[in-house]
Amino acid sequence: MEIKKLVVLDKNDFNEEQKNELRTLANEVIIYNDMPKSEEEAIERIGNADAVIVCWFSLTEKIIDSCKNLKYLGVVATGYGWLSADYASKKGIMVTTVPGYATKAVSNFIFKQLGNFDIENKVFGIIGLGRIGNKLAEIAAEKEFSVIYWNRTPKVAKFKQVSFDEIFKEADIVILQITSNQETKGIVKNKNLDELKNNSIIVNVVSPKLFEDEENLVKLIN
Repeated sequence: MEIKKLVVLDKNDFNEEQKNELRTLANEVIIYNDMPKSEEEAIERIGNADAVIVCWFSLTEKIIDSCKNLKYLGVVATGYGWLSADYASKKGIMVTTVPGYATKAVSNFIFKQLGNFDIENKVFGIIGLGRIGNKLAEIAAEKEFSVIYWNRTPKVAKFKQVSFDEIFKEADIVILQITSNQETKGIVKNKNLDELKNNSIIVNVVSPKLFEDEENLVKLIN
């Protein structure tokens, strides 16, 4: 794919060496270091670019429709549920992510947060055994916790696989590690939350869109 104009749309952590490398990828490269304040500003920034790199900003269907030349969308993250990447793909725009770049960091962050609770002899229930989910399961097993998991597709793993509903009934700590997209939107039903054990812990660093009813979750927390 020939790229004539590349735009880095929003706030980013690229260092100067990486920025210089990006500048070699197209005839015209514009790198913004702050967030667009609106959809209109994002559309103006992208303009006639045929490639855009997004770090944090939510690229909506309106923005994608308005940027007629767009052929490539690069997401500087593992997941992309917070932007309309599936919509972009359906329109023939190539979409890429960065799988695995934060596996260790996210796993360590989650266990650091769990350190604020009494988790001795608890059962870990992991929803989504991808790179991060599997890493979390390995760490939990190394620490001699019981681990159960559910994955959307068959997975060969050394941990106990259970049904989606059973995760909420059996686990003391439920960790959500599935991609947030149209298929998983609202996958956690109110009935699942009602079946949680008393004093259960839910860890979600993916997206609130995974819950059928975010308000009900807030009520349970309160």
